[in-house]
Amino acid sequence: MLKKGKFDEAKQLEEKLRSLILKCEDVSAEEVTQIAENMSAAQKQESFVVFGAAAILTERMGNCEDRIRTLEKCIYGMKRSSKVLIEGRSFSSSLKAIIKDYVIPLMMLNLEKMESMPEVDTDVKCLQVCWGRHHISYTYYLCGERLKEKETLEQATHIMEKHFQDNVKKHGRLYGMLLNNVGAACEHQKEFKEAAKYYKKSIVLTKKAKDYTDELERENDIKSRKQHLEKVKRIKK
Repeated sequence: MLKKGKFDEAKQLEEKLRSLILKCEDVSAEEVTQIAENMSAAQKQESFVVFGAAAILTERMGNCEDRIRTLEKCIYGMKRSSKVLIEGRSFSSSLKAIIKDYVIPLMMLNLEKMESMPEVDTDVKCLQVCWGRHHISYTYYLCGERLKEKETLEQATHIMEKHFQDNVKKHGRLYGMLLNNVGAACEHQKEFKEAAKYYKKSIVLTKKAKDYTDELERENDIKSRKQHLEKVKRIKK
Protein backbone atom coordinates (compact mmCIF):
# COMPACT_ATOMS: atom_id res chain seq x y z
CA MET A 1 0.00 0.00 0.00
CA LEU A 2 2.86 2.37 0.77
CA LYS A 3 4.42 1.72 -2.63
CA LYS A 4 1.07 2.47 -4.28
CA GLY A 5 0.68 5.70 -2.31
CA LYS A 6 -2.40 4.45 -0.43
CA PHE A 7 -1.45 6.07 2.88
CA ASP A 8 -4.97 6.25 4.36
CA GLU A 9 -5.52 2.56 3.65
CA ALA A 10 -2.13 1.75 5.18
CA LYS A 11 -3.04 3.66 8.34
CA GLN A 12 -6.39 1.89 8.59
CA LEU A 13 -4.69 -1.48 8.22
CA GLU A 14 -2.12 -0.46 10.82
CA GLU A 15 -4.90 0.29 13.30
CA LYS A 16 -6.43 -3.14 12.69
CA LEU A 17 -3.02 -4.72 13.19
CA ARG A 18 -2.57 -2.83 16.46
CA SER A 19 -4.98 -5.01 18.42
CA LEU A 20 -3.47 -8.15 16.88
CA ILE A 21 0.08 -7.04 17.68
CA LEU A 22 -0.77 -6.38 21.33
CA LYS A 23 -2.13 -9.93 21.63
CA CYS A 24 1.27 -11.38 20.65
CA GLU A 25 2.56 -12.13 24.13
CA ASP A 26 5.65 -14.02 22.97
CA VAL A 27 7.32 -11.07 21.21
CA SER A 28 8.71 -7.85 22.69
CA ALA A 29 9.10 -4.31 21.38
CA GLU A 30 12.87 -4.66 21.62
CA GLU A 31 12.84 -7.84 19.51
CA VAL A 32 10.66 -6.26 16.81
CA THR A 33 12.86 -3.14 16.79
CA GLN A 34 15.88 -5.37 16.23
CA ILE A 35 14.13 -7.10 13.33
CA ALA A 36 13.40 -3.73 11.72
CA GLU A 37 16.98 -2.55 12.19
CA ASN A 38 18.34 -5.69 10.52
CA MET A 39 16.14 -5.48 7.43
CA SER A 40 18.07 -5.15 4.18
CA ALA A 41 18.24 -2.07 1.98
CA ALA A 42 15.65 -3.66 -0.31
CA GLN A 43 13.26 -3.99 2.64
CA LYS A 44 13.53 -0.45 4.03
CA GLN A 45 10.03 0.58 2.99
CA GLU A 46 8.64 -2.42 4.85
CA SER A 47 10.80 -1.53 7.86
CA PHE A 48 8.62 1.54 8.51
CA VAL A 49 5.66 -0.72 9.27
CA VAL A 50 7.82 -2.97 11.46
CA PHE A 51 9.12 0.00 13.45
CA GLY A 52 5.48 1.08 13.81
CA ALA A 53 4.63 -2.34 15.21
CA ALA A 54 7.51 -2.09 17.68
CA ALA A 55 6.22 1.29 18.84
CA ILE A 56 2.77 -0.22 19.45
CA LEU A 57 4.32 -3.02 21.52
CA THR A 58 5.92 -0.46 23.85
CA GLU A 59 2.43 0.15 25.25
CA ARG A 60 2.76 -2.96 27.40
CA MET A 61 6.27 -2.22 28.66
CA GLY A 62 6.28 -1.81 32.43
CA ASN A 63 9.33 0.43 32.73
CA CYS A 64 8.51 3.91 31.38
CA GLU A 65 12.14 4.83 30.78
CA ASP A 66 12.61 1.68 28.71
CA ARG A 67 9.48 2.58 26.78
CA ILE A 68 10.55 6.13 25.97
CA ARG A 69 14.02 4.97 24.91
CA THR A 70 12.51 2.30 22.64
CA LEU A 71 10.17 4.86 21.06
CA GLU A 72 13.15 7.12 20.38
CA LYS A 73 14.96 4.15 18.87
CA CYS A 74 11.99 3.52 16.54
CA ILE A 75 12.04 7.16 15.39
CA TYR A 76 15.79 6.89 14.82
CA GLY A 77 15.29 3.68 12.84
CA MET A 78 12.72 5.35 10.59
CA LYS A 79 15.17 8.18 9.96
CA ARG A 80 17.92 5.73 9.00
CA SER A 81 15.61 3.79 6.69
CA SER A 82 14.55 7.06 5.03
CA LYS A 83 18.20 7.99 4.51
CA VAL A 84 19.04 4.61 2.95
CA LEU A 85 16.08 4.83 0.58
CA ILE A 86 16.78 8.38 -0.56
CA GLU A 87 20.53 7.99 -0.92
CA GLY A 88 20.34 4.50 -2.41
CA ARG A 89 18.47 5.40 -5.57
CA SER A 90 17.40 8.41 -7.61
CA PHE A 91 15.02 10.60 -5.66
CA SER A 92 11.42 10.23 -6.80
CA SER A 93 8.19 12.04 -6.01
CA SER A 94 6.58 8.76 -4.89
CA LEU A 95 9.39 8.09 -2.40
CA LYS A 96 9.16 11.63 -1.08
CA ALA A 97 5.40 11.18 -0.66
CA ILE A 98 5.88 7.97 1.35
CA ILE A 99 8.30 9.63 3.74
CA LYS A 100 6.51 12.97 3.95
CA ASP A 101 2.91 11.76 4.17
CA TYR A 102 3.31 8.46 6.03
CA VAL A 103 6.67 8.13 7.76
CA ILE A 104 7.04 11.60 9.29
CA PRO A 105 3.48 11.59 10.71
CA LEU A 106 4.23 8.17 12.23
CA MET A 107 7.42 9.57 13.75
CA MET A 108 5.47 12.54 15.12
CA LEU A 109 2.86 10.21 16.62
CA ASN A 110 5.57 8.35 18.52
CA LEU A 111 7.10 11.67 19.62
CA GLU A 112 3.72 12.71 21.02
CA LYS A 113 3.60 9.45 22.98
CA MET A 114 7.01 10.27 24.43
CA GLU A 115 5.97 13.80 25.38
CA SER A 116 2.80 12.59 27.11
CA MET A 117 4.57 10.18 29.48
CA PRO A 118 4.45 11.79 32.96
CA GLU A 119 6.12 8.97 34.89
CA VAL A 120 9.56 9.34 33.27
CA ASP A 121 12.49 11.15 34.89
CA THR A 122 12.26 14.69 33.50
CA ASP A 123 15.92 14.85 32.38
CA VAL A 124 15.63 11.54 30.53
CA LYS A 125 12.35 12.61 28.96
CA CYS A 126 13.76 15.94 27.78
CA LEU A 127 16.82 14.33 26.18
CA GLN A 128 14.87 11.54 24.48
CA VAL A 129 12.26 13.98 23.14
CA CYS A 130 14.97 16.27 21.78
CA TRP A 131 16.78 13.36 20.13
CA GLY A 132 13.43 12.42 18.58
CA ARG A 133 12.98 15.95 17.24
CA HIS A 134 16.52 15.83 15.88
CA HIS A 135 15.72 12.63 13.94
CA ILE A 136 12.50 14.12 12.58
CA SER A 137 14.24 17.34 11.55
CA TYR A 138 16.81 15.33 9.59
CA THR A 139 14.02 13.42 7.86
CA TYR A 140 12.46 16.74 6.85
CA TYR A 141 15.89 17.71 5.50
CA LEU A 142 16.05 14.52 3.43
CA CYS A 143 12.69 15.45 1.88
CA GLY A 144 13.85 18.98 1.11
CA GLU A 145 11.47 20.46 3.70
CA ARG A 146 14.01 22.95 5.04
CA LEU A 147 11.58 25.30 6.81
CA LYS A 148 10.02 22.42 8.75
CA GLU A 149 13.51 21.12 9.48
CA LYS A 150 14.46 24.47 11.00
CA GLU A 151 11.21 24.77 12.95
CA THR A 152 11.65 21.29 14.46
CA LEU A 153 15.26 22.02 15.44
CA GLU A 154 14.31 25.32 17.05
CA GLN A 155 11.63 23.55 19.07
CA ALA A 156 14.24 21.10 20.36
CA THR A 157 16.68 23.86 21.37
CA HIS A 158 13.91 25.74 23.19
CA ILE A 159 12.89 22.58 25.06
CA MET A 160 16.48 22.02 26.22
CA GLU A 161 16.96 25.66 27.21
CA LYS A 162 13.74 25.75 29.18
CA HIS A 163 14.38 22.47 30.99
CA PHE A 164 18.11 22.58 31.72
CA GLN A 165 18.60 26.37 31.79
CA ASP A 166 22.15 27.12 33.03
CA ASN A 167 22.94 23.40 33.21
CA VAL A 168 22.42 22.83 29.49
CA LYS A 169 26.20 22.47 29.00
CA LYS A 170 25.91 19.13 30.82
CA HIS A 171 24.28 17.95 27.63
CA GLY A 172 26.23 20.18 25.29
CA ARG A 173 26.99 17.46 22.76
CA LEU A 174 23.32 17.21 21.80
CA TYR A 175 22.54 20.88 22.37
CA GLY A 176 25.60 22.01 20.40
CA MET A 177 24.62 19.74 17.52
CA LEU A 178 21.08 21.14 17.50
CA LEU A 179 22.41 24.71 17.46
CA ASN A 180 24.79 23.87 14.63
CA ASN A 181 21.96 22.35 12.61
CA VAL A 182 19.77 25.42 13.17
CA GLY A 183 22.69 27.45 11.87
CA ALA A 184 22.89 25.26 8.76
CA ALA A 185 19.14 25.67 8.19
CA CYS A 186 19.51 29.47 8.52
CA GLU A 187 22.43 29.40 6.09
CA HIS A 188 20.32 27.53 3.55
CA GLN A 189 17.64 30.24 3.88
CA LYS A 190 20.38 32.87 3.30
CA GLU A 191 19.91 34.17 6.85
CA PHE A 192 23.66 34.52 7.27
CA LYS A 193 23.64 36.75 10.35
CA GLU A 194 21.41 34.27 12.19
CA ALA A 195 23.50 31.37 10.95
CA ALA A 196 26.67 32.96 12.33
CA LYS A 197 24.97 33.49 15.70
CA TYR A 198 23.99 29.83 15.98
CA TYR A 199 27.38 28.57 14.79
CA LYS A 200 29.16 30.72 17.40
CA LYS A 201 26.89 29.52 20.17
CA SER A 202 27.34 25.93 19.03
CA ILE A 203 31.14 26.23 19.20
CA VAL A 204 31.01 27.67 22.72
CA LEU A 205 28.66 24.92 23.95
CA THR A 206 30.70 22.20 22.28
CA LYS A 207 33.83 23.38 24.06
CA LYS A 208 32.03 23.40 27.43
CA ALA A 209 30.01 20.21 26.93
CA LYS A 210 30.22 17.69 29.76
CA ASP A 211 28.83 14.71 27.86
CA TYR A 212 31.54 14.00 25.29
CA THR A 213 33.22 10.64 25.88
CA ASP A 214 35.55 11.02 22.89
CA GLU A 215 37.71 14.14 22.81
CA LEU A 216 38.60 13.54 19.18
CA GLU A 217 34.91 13.73 18.33
CA ARG A 218 34.69 17.04 20.20
CA GLU A 219 37.71 18.44 18.35
CA ASN A 220 36.28 17.37 14.99
CA ASP A 221 32.91 18.94 15.80
CA ILE A 222 34.56 22.23 16.80
CA LYS A 223 36.69 22.24 13.67
CA SER A 224 33.69 21.59 11.41
CA ARG A 225 31.58 24.29 13.09
CA LYS A 226 34.37 26.83 12.85
CA GLN A 227 34.56 26.12 9.12
CA HIS A 228 30.83 26.74 8.78
CA LEU A 229 31.20 29.99 10.73
CA GLU A 230 34.06 31.25 8.56
CA LYS A 231 32.07 30.42 5.44
CA VAL A 232 29.06 32.54 6.45
CA LYS A 233 31.34 35.34 7.63
CA ARG A 234 32.88 35.50 4.16
CA ILE A 235 29.43 35.55 2.57
CA LYS A 236 28.29 38.36 4.89
CA LYS A 237 31.16 40.51 3.66
